[in-house]
Amino acid sequence: MAQKEEPKDPRATATASVWGIACGILGISIPLIAITHGDFGLGYLPLMAVLGAATSTAAIWLSPQRGQAQQLPAHELDDIKDGLLDIHDHVSALERRLDDQELRLRISQANTDAPKNEGSNSIG
Repeated sequence: MAQKEEPKDPRATATASVWGIACGILGISIPLIAITHGDFGLGYLPLMAVLGAATSTAAIWLSPQRGQAQQLPAHELDDIKDGLLDIHDHVSALERRLDDQELRLRISQANTDAPKNEGSNSIG
């Protein structure tokens, strides 16, 4: 009979990820130190990796745990939907006004450019 696996604590998963990355950094930094003889401050890299992982682990386990996601009541969702529809209507109205202003600007520029172009053609 197949048993359901209990979901892992997200803190344990995060801690495993942090220490996995720290081990990778250690694996890379130790040969780098051997090659460079500790120049360029690389001698501190393993220490910083371990301290960073330890600090991250402490932060993960000391932070308050999040509860289950709370769902909003239906009437609050309806209020949010209505608000979004109102915002959409306002934005649409502003876009229409902007399009109208751009069209008026193009028309006025075309009207002011037309006499200049006609005059230059009659001279040449």
